[in-house]
Amino acid sequence: MSKESSRKSYYPALDSLRVLAMLAILVYHYAPHRMAGGFIGVDLFLVISGFLTARSLMKWETKGFGRTYVSYLVKRVIRLGVPMVLVFLASVSIINIFFPDLLYNIRGALLSSACYVNNWWQISLGYSYFEQYVHPSAFTHLWYVAVLMQLCVVWPILFTVMKRLKKGPFAIAAVQLVLAVISAVLMAVIFGGDSDPSRVYYGTDTRLYAFALGGALGTIWRPVKMAELHGRKIGLIADLVGIVGLVAFVVLALRLQDQAAITYRGGLFLSAVVSTVVVAALTIPGSVVARLLSLRALTFLGKCTFSTYLWYYPVLTMGNSVSFLASHKWIQWIILFVLSILTYVFIEQAFVSKLLKGQLPAKQRIIEFLTSVATSKRHFVALVLIVALCFSSGVGFARAQSGENETVAEMQAQIAANEALIAKQQALDEREKMANVQDIPYLDRSVMLFSRELKVTFVGDSILLGAAAPLTEVFPQSVIDGKVGRQLSQSADVVQSLLDSGSMNDVVVIVLGSNGPFTEDQLDSLMQMLGDREVFLMNTHVPREWQDNVNAMLQSYADKSKKDNFHLIDWKSFIDQHPEWLYEDDTHPTPEGAEQFAKLIADTLYDTLASDERKEKDKLADEAAAEEAATAAADTQSDAVQDGTVQDGTADTTAGETNTDTVTE
Repeated sequence: MSKESSRKSYYPALDSLRVLAMLAILVYHYAPHRMAGGFIGVDLFLVISGFLTARSLMKWETKGFGRTYVSYLVKRVIRLGVPMVLVFLASVSIINIFFPDLLYNIRGALLSSACYVNNWWQISLGYSYFEQYVHPSAFTHLWYVAVLMQLCVVWPILFTVMKRLKKGPFAIAAVQLVLAVISAVLMAVIFGGDSDPSRVYYGTDTRLYAFALGGALGTIWRPVKMAELHGRKIGLIADLVGIVGLVAFVVLALRLQDQAAITYRGGLFLSAVVSTVVVAALTIPGSVVARLLSLRALTFLGKCTFSTYLWYYPVLTMGNSVSFLASHKWIQWIILFVLSILTYVFIEQAFVSKLLKGQLPAKQRIIEFLTSVATSKRHFVALVLIVALCFSSGVGFARAQSGENETVAEMQAQIAANEALIAKQQALDEREKMANVQDIPYLDRSVMLFSRELKVTFVGDSILLGAAAPLTEVFPQSVIDGKVGRQLSQSADVVQSLLDSGSMNDVVVIVLGSNGPFTEDQLDSLMQMLGDREVFLMNTHVPREWQDNVNAMLQSYADKSKKDNFHLIDWKSFIDQHPEWLYEDDTHPTPEGAEQFAKLIADTLYDTLASDERKEKDKLADEAAAEEAATAAADTQSDAVQDGTVQDGTADTTAGETNTDTVTE
């Protein structure tokens, strides 16, 4: 193993494979409706890291482990930490000047990242990876760096223990495979099914399967020996397996959904298995695919992927805060590309690599630089930029608020309570549902009576869940299927499940679009699944770049659609008039906003579905009721006057005179 490792320690195709992983992640975040499962790129990163780490650890000697281990950890901290901290400080400096709303919990994010526990910090605060509206963080993605470092801390200990127990490569690989299976099982068990999957997405225990699979491969895989023994034949097999594996990876990246139960109950583990197979194939020396992926341009971009990963979330978060950049994503990509290359060349290569090799300039060179500031414009500008960066980021840290977000906590409590209400409502039979409904003060009586009779199926995201309480009150016979982070582009399985279970009523209200865009084809496919049902699709109010595109597409679809059963509910225009009915995130309705949300739906369904005859009868009934109420009120007032109980001006005077007489007497 050691001999082979010395002969072939670098696999350029793996750098190109990192480019594929990074592209998948970027497309997932920039266009989730195009690649819903692009998040599996992280698993590919972990598999590659596990593979290379294991190959390195197999060369370690157990004698003198302590010194080697400390040196290894120091190098890993420097390699990961220096570019991360510099990107962090540069981002905070920009955020402080232009995007102060993004400063929330910056100090906690930096401290947890510097200590490589960012993933557990986010878990402890209940942060969601999939839905961030209130105080979105530009550093959510640093959970991965924390997980990677934690695994790099544990793995050398595992290898050393196994070697001291006189265990060979296959035994060490078997232990890693067992750990991978345990991790995958933990992910499946801990995942609640209908809850936000952020806990299992962030957790080191539930994400080590990918690193362990790569590690198992790196422990026993001998690609050079395989090529020597089997010649060209193994190269052809490697090409076939590599192509099939790459296609399978792309298919999974397109098909997996970040909120689907199958993703966390085998889907992610499968993606890691596929990634491991691809890594094995691309390390065979005779592979044509590996040679094609070894082009210098691709491998250079692959070496830049860590810098790309560090920058992409700050660029995305800040870019989406600027309307021009939000609507021109290609400019964000250019900015990201430039920053990645500059960071790799001037930080990772020119500084970190030299630091690890002990090639940094001596103190005398640094002193010469400082003394030359007065005479060299270049050095002066460099120093000014460094000072400005430190000052601005320091101000940003000082200004930042921290702690648990009260708005988020209130929203989460509202959603959790409504989820429990939905479960309780679904357990009641129809007679109980109808009996438990009382008059609703914010609804016209005619609309309320109509809504009581109506059987509606609601499909939506956290917006729907936030309004579930008044919806169950207004529509007691409704079926509500909501899930945090759900997107219309990922809703086909949900709709099919409701159809199969007989829970899809003849009237359907869809509340989706807040978590990402979708195409007209995807909407049309959904309409075909729903058939002749009356479908009401609510547009969106969300401070994201896709809001206007989604709403424009819905309006265009409604205008040109020949389907009489497609109806648009204009939530955007309605809530624009009452921003006080939304939480701080400008997306989720407050309890009062939820009532108005339900009222808007009820009024729209009544206006659309109630017959003209019924509307006329309801109008006459309302007028008669109003007239009767007015008459009753007048009669009550008249009786009160006659009894002397009405406190008008005359009655008060009389009472005053009486009291005066009494006192005189």
